[in-house]
Amino acid sequence: MPPFNTHAQNQRGCFLQGIRWLYLFFALLIFVVMSYLTFGFVKSYRDQVRASRTFQPVPARVLESKVKRISGDKGSDSFLPYVRYTYEVDGKRYESDTFFFTGWGYNDYLEAKKKVDNYPVGATVTAYYDPNAPEITVLDNSFPTNASFAFAIFGVFWSIAIVVFLYAIWPVVRGEKPASREE
Repeated sequence: MPPFNTHAQNQRGCFLQGIRWLYLFFALLIFVVMSYLTFGFVKSYRDQVRASRTFQPVPARVLESKVKRISGDKGSDSFLPYVRYTYEVDGKRYESDTFFFTGWGYNDYLEAKKKVDNYPVGATVTAYYDPNAPEITVLDNSFPTNASFAFAIFGVFWSIAIVVFLYAIWPVVRGEKPASREE
């Protein structure tokens, strides 16, 4: 007949089981956040590639042009070029403020300002619209060139998420019962 667990062993087992659930919770939280970020990145990257390959040029008139400051955590700001413009496709007028699909902004105000300076208010510029959905347009349809760095960062974070998840479920895979585990 197996010996009964002492009260201390039962408490320790419950504590370890709670820790495992906490690991699993954090692993799932990391998975959800990484899925959201990855989906957003891949979608914007795919849209920018599609814009560079299939969007058609159209004359557009600049209505507003400025740099927007987005305040981040711990005083880190990023700067986005903001250009609002109007254009016409097949006799129908559209308005947009999409500069590019993959832009998370610039760390330096002057970099964003250089972009905005190319689009003064009142100027006629070239925008690029989706022939299948003319309401979708961008000013910068260049092919994204910095994606390999972003993919590497996502790879590191996905690796961390997988390690945490495997660490959390390993006792379950091995068939261990937390209440009777002795370490």
